[in-house]
Amino acid sequence: MKLSRSLLWQLMATLLLTASAAAHPLDRGLAIVDPAVVEELDRDFGVAQMLGGIAPGGGTISNDKLFARPGMAEVRRYILQRIEAYNQEYNHGHDDPRVLDARFVQGAIARFQLAGVVNRMDRGFVGELKEACGEIRLIYRLFYKGTATVGEISAPVESRLPMTLNVTLKANTGDGCAAVAKRWLNAPAETTSVAEQVQHFKTKGALAGVKPAQIDRLEFNYQILRRPAGESDVGVGDFGGRAEYLLSVFRWSKQDKAFVRNRMENQIDPERFRNNPADRKALNDAVMLLDFLRDLDNGRAMLPTALTTREAVSISPGGQTRTRNRPFDNLMDEKRFQQLMAQFKAKGERLQNIASFESFVARLNDLTCAGCHQTRAIAGFHFPGADWAAAPKINAVFVAGSPHFYGDMPRRRAIVEAYANGAAPNFRRSFAARPEPSTVAALAGTEIADGWGAVCYKPPDPSKPDSSFAAITSCASGLECQVIARSKRHSGMGMCLPPETSVQVGDPLEITTVTYGETGDAFDHERLSKPEPDAGRERAPHVGELPENSTTSKYVRQHQRGMSGFGGFPAGMLRIRGCSGAPGEPASANNPESICVQMADDGFNKCVGEKPFSLCLSASVPNPVVKPGGARACDIAKPCREDYICTGSEKVGTGACIPPYFVFQFRVDRHPSNISP
Repeated sequence: MKLSRSLLWQLMATLLLTASAAAHPLDRGLAIVDPAVVEELDRDFGVAQMLGGIAPGGGTISNDKLFARPGMAEVRRYILQRIEAYNQEYNHGHDDPRVLDARFVQGAIARFQLAGVVNRMDRGFVGELKEACGEIRLIYRLFYKGTATVGEISAPVESRLPMTLNVTLKANTGDGCAAVAKRWLNAPAETTSVAEQVQHFKTKGALAGVKPAQIDRLEFNYQILRRPAGESDVGVGDFGGRAEYLLSVFRWSKQDKAFVRNRMENQIDPERFRNNPADRKALNDAVMLLDFLRDLDNGRAMLPTALTTREAVSISPGGQTRTRNRPFDNLMDEKRFQQLMAQFKAKGERLQNIASFESFVARLNDLTCAGCHQTRAIAGFHFPGADWAAAPKINAVFVAGSPHFYGDMPRRRAIVEAYANGAAPNFRRSFAARPEPSTVAALAGTEIADGWGAVCYKPPDPSKPDSSFAAITSCASGLECQVIARSKRHSGMGMCLPPETSVQVGDPLEITTVTYGETGDAFDHERLSKPEPDAGRERAPHVGELPENSTTSKYVRQHQRGMSGFGGFPAGMLRIRGCSGAPGEPASANNPESICVQMADDGFNKCVGEKPFSLCLSASVPNPVVKPGGARACDIAKPCREDYICTGSEKVGTGACIPPYFVFQFRVDRHPSNISP
């Protein structure tokens, strides 16, 4: 079976104001995510107002003008230099269609849209942020709009792109931490109108008193390269494609009156330490301390700035298994670690999350920018934001944040409430892949903690359990922890899934093994584990049907493509071809977890090469290249598994799990090269 790109593109349907796309009890008082409210707030807290020198309500600013602003010169120069470097590497200096188009960064056709506002007072333990009461983050998405011409055909196009700009503000507006926390917790009633909610946020709620003078830094996370699975290079085709994301930070310099590129918290350049024994010793000296391990165990460790770097590259898909997202691998001295653990034992002290060398390295990777951004994320993002209600009926995001984002809400709420009560917050945090164990009760009624698709740990050797991961071994009733991607560096990490005798829509269809490159520049490799697929079988059977000569659905799990080689998305996605139900309803009466949505079919890739993509993503045009199919239904409480995103369906308040690179706004390639304002 081919779960190829031509079979998994989705026609995005109407994105209206719904309970799922708007506020949810988990994010209420901690984030502003309702797309209708966010769109209105963009008028007063947009990039134009925060960075562009334009007064509240004074309009928007395009990127050609934004990056020409005083103080933005280094930001513009750095991003354009990195684009040029990628073009040089992949197309001898000419514009490569797989690389982020510089016009979107500095052109009149593009600007940044507000995607949401997030309370990060849980960052109040970091250095100078202690007095600042943590942070408030205004998160923006890159957006373009214009008329595209492909060949002789022109049509209106608009889309967000895989680039976020995080304008980070110090939370304290001058009246103390308790006051800030109380304003956030004083959220407007959901029953009030959008206009009333916006007015509340601006005058007495979360954004009251917020001003550009509070800006501390800019954080960029953007896809700079996407190579499709059709390219056969190692680390491309076998992982279902490869997308590279650049992460960088620019801090405001009062002296220079400009944003200057800054070192990143806990992010290291592994090549520096692999190639320089003295630097590697310095790194080990910094982390092999009892106090550092205590902080690391609690999720509050901070590396000395001199050891960190100014840029991170993260890779997707398959985030947690990829070398680029695990910078501390093969750098730590295991003997020194064991000596430290012996000292803890002698003191009668036991760490909660670190009991083995493997968990020690996992915690270090967990605290890096690249490691966290690729853990239980959406193509390298934790907050893409739900699309505005006025966006096209295609190409839209339904759930604003990743499973990690919503799973961390109870921990963040406890911290905000502590600030509001004048108490000392507990900043403890566990592994990024699962919510903090002490807050799991607040997630009751959702599948976020241990439901379908949740990250879990299954000891490679059941006789040798690792207590470091004890809090993430369980799965909800009816599910079991299955290791889908096997690797030496990621051994035991799996996901909660139904038994192989009860396969459901959305389940992975293959077991893979990841091997690692020999050098820092080499890419990882993924191969199907046994048994090898049958060369003659073109697609997996429909859900509920078993192939010939098979008596168990285990066959389905192990035969995703039915052909040799790779090309589909990681682990595959079981779906139903065609629907017996109406759009937005279960695609099959026998599969209540499914939802009927439009998916691209044969001829789609050919279409986008000949026409603007907006014409191809329509089921109403003559000879459409989209057809109904069954994907897994999703919402905030029922998230998708790793590497998949919850996008909208034709029925208000429902979503479907789709590979993110099959949604135009999560890929830099395939966008028209000829777009006029």
